Amino acid sequence: MSSVRMVVFDLDGTLIKSRSSWGKVHEFFGTERKGTIALAKYERGEMDYEEFMRRDVSAWPPGISVSVLERILSDFSLSEGAKECVQGLKTRSITMGVVSSGLDILAKMACDRLGLGSYVANGLELDSQGRLTGGVVPRVDLLKKDEALKKIAGDNGLRGEEVLGVGDTRFDVVFLRACGYRVVFRPRDIDRKALEEVAHYMIDDLRELLPIVDIINLPSAEKGKKQEGRQR
Repeated sequence: MSSVRMVVFDLDGTLIKSRSSWGKVHEFFGTERKGTIALAKYERGEMDYEEFMRRDVSAWPPGISVSVLERILSDFSLSEGAKECVQGLKTRSITMGVVSSGLDILAKMACDRLGLGSYVANGLELDSQGRLTGGVVPRVDLLKKDEALKKIAGDNGLRGEEVLGVGDTRFDVVFLRACGYRVVFRPRDIDRKALEEVAHYMIDDLRELLPIVDIINLPSAEKGKKQEGRQR
């Protein structure tokens, strides 16, 4: 097996506690029901992800300023151990990135807070005054996050088998399958079964990633000795 050279995180529910940036905006405007209906139609294959995004945006007040969304989304908390995990991976010279089917507004804020520079997330079209036009910039399809993973790995000159992926919902299954190593973080009961089928590791604190990476990246001879010692 390859060593871990890159760790790619899901964002919502993984690096940060909020489950969905789209959901957070819907909650603020009281449009959750419209968002839920659109998601169900998307999951049933009745619309593609771009149309799903457009439906979400159309549920919000027309022509709102992006600064309003920034204020709504800026109220987020990092998951337990996120800062220490990122710092620890940096000291180990592990490249990091974020793949999110949420909004790039939140992805940028979270990455800035953590000192991460590489992320892929979805955007919104703005006019010259910074107001939403209703158009969208789809980059990460919720059910095809593996495509974004392969792109971010390729941009860093890496193969999928050199990547450790971290996710938390059933929508991360395809994303995780594209990674050499798969870590599931605090799955909800509704998602647990699907994720257990693909997970190599299940964790409750992001700091737990550090010893996992250390063990995977041990030279083969040393790794064999450690495993032999544990059997004894």
